Amino acid sequence: MNYKELLNRYRNGQVSEEEKRLIEEELEKQEAFEEYISETFDEDFNDEDHILKTQIHDEETLKLKKSVNSKL
Repeated sequence: MNYKELLNRYRNGQVSEEEKRLIEEELEKQEAFEEYISETFDEDFNDEDHILKTQIHDEETLKLKKSVNSKL
């Protein structure tokens, strides 16, 4: 039996106590992985967003400086 079949049996309440314990441990691990990945993705996304905003701000500042200098 493969893991997918075991999960289907778990969903249908057709597993032994040992199989149930094993699956629930694995589900707990998966939840921890999902949380970690989600937090990491959010941090990476926020870092990239900050970098992009900084670049846009720097470009706007440079354009403004050029405009002011050309009028002087």
